[in-house]
Amino acid sequence: MKQLYFIITILSLLLFGCLEDPEMNTGLQNALKPEFEKFSGDDITKTATTILAKATIKKENGSPVTERGFQYWEEKSSST
Repeated sequence: MKQLYFIITILSLLLFGCLEDPEMNTGLQNALKPEFEKFSGDDITKTATTILAKATIKKENGSPVTERGFQYWEEKSSST
């Protein structure tokens, strides 16, 4: 009798535990590396509160760059 309960439990877990595959965004498959001009240390300006880095990106994923900007985020929050 214990074996029957065990088999029913396993079968119910197998039947109800399976989920459908999620919908995935396939737009970024086989992406190319961005092409950019190399920059030296002279292109970086540091002050007490800011860092300015200059670089020129030619292409992103094989297409010309249409949007410009720079993103930055901190790993640690600085509390004052």
